Amino acid sequence: MPFWKKNDDGRPSKREIESMQDAKLSLAENLPAHVKIVDLTKIYLKELPYGVLSIVKHQNKDCLILKNNEIKDLKNDLSLLDDLKKLDLSFNLLKTVPRTLASCQSLVHLNLDHNELKRLPSHLGSLKYLETLSACSNHISEIAPEIGALSKLHSLLLKDNDLTKLPDNFAYCYRLVNLDLDVEKIVYHRGRLF
Repeated sequence: MPFWKKNDDGRPSKREIESMQDAKLSLAENLPAHVKIVDLTKIYLKELPYGVLSIVKHQNKDCLILKNNEIKDLKNDLSLLDDLKKLDLSFNLLKTVPRTLASCQSLVHLNLDHNELKRLPSHLGSLKYLETLSACSNHISEIAPEIGALSKLHSLLLKDNDLTKLPDNFAYCYRLVNLDLDVEKIVYHRGRLF
């Protein structure tokens, strides 16, 4: 049972939310060196506090979990996260993938499930170490061809979206072993998926 009472709408009060955020951020600041994960799940964040970026960078954390929040946009300069390996932004309110995400050059796993995305943009193609990209349950109808050039990509999870085709160059994703999408929506070109 949580330590806060919920309002009639099932949501904690503003003061209780601020208290939760302060407690989790304080905890994140004081994590032991061997803990590599900063987990800020479900504390009703609307934006990413700058202090979190500093914690991840200067304490050498390699996983940032921001799922189940209310983040609509990442306006922060994410260049401090250049050593981050895993980023979980699932269950937020993102409408676009922030361009600054391209500065997270060490990213291996990116989870964008359950947001409000309509496309996967070209700047994701610069994440050369990305192995897993999950963007299930969005409204994605377009994938930039540059994503097909991710040479290390082995899992692309796009189920429950509005895709009807994949870029032709996805046929050259030789490491791609897990492609999860709604095949009944895909229009095949000359009997081929790509």
